[in-house]
Amino acid sequence: MRTWILAVAVVTAACGGGGGGEATVCIPEGPYEWPADCDVADCHNAGTCDVTCPMGTSCDRLDCSGASQCRLDCQDGTTCGLADCRDTGDCFVDCWHSSTCEVDCTGSAFCSVECSFGAACLLRCGSSTSCKYDDCSGGSGLTDCGNGVLACNRPCP
Repeated sequence: MRTWILAVAVVTAACGGGGGGEATVCIPEGPYEWPADCDVADCHNAGTCDVTCPMGTSCDRLDCSGASQCRLDCQDGTTCGLADCRDTGDCFVDCWHSSTCEVDCTGSAFCSVECSFGAACLLRCGSSTSCKYDDCSGGSGLTDCGNGVLACNRPCP
C-alpha cells in the first residue's frame, strides 16, 4: 500500500499538480496518454516524444520544439490545441473524426499531418520545405491560406 501512495505522489509532482491558476506542465516518458490534469506536455529538446490525446478529451499544448522526433495522436472527438513542432527533426500528427488540431512545424526537417474523416486542422509550415498533409479527407478539403499556412476542413485564420 505504501508503494502505491508513493507512486501517486510522484506522478502528481511530475505533472505539476496543484492549483493556483497556473498551467499544469507534464513531462511525458515513453508512449504516453495525456493525463486529465495536464495543460502542457513538455517534450522541448527531447529525443522522442509520443503522446495520445484520448477520445473525447481536450489536450491544450504539446511543446515538442527542438525534439528529434514528435508524434501526436488526436483520437476521435478530441480538441488538440497547439502541437509546437518548431525546429524538430520529424513531427507526425494524426487528427481523427471530428477532432480539431493545430500544428506549427516552422523550421522542422520533416512534418506530416493526417487530418482524416472530417477532422479540422491548421498546419503552419513557415519556410519548411518538407511540411505537408498526408491526408485531408471527409470535409471541405485543403486550403492554402498563404505564408506557409494550410487549412484542412476548416477556414483560414
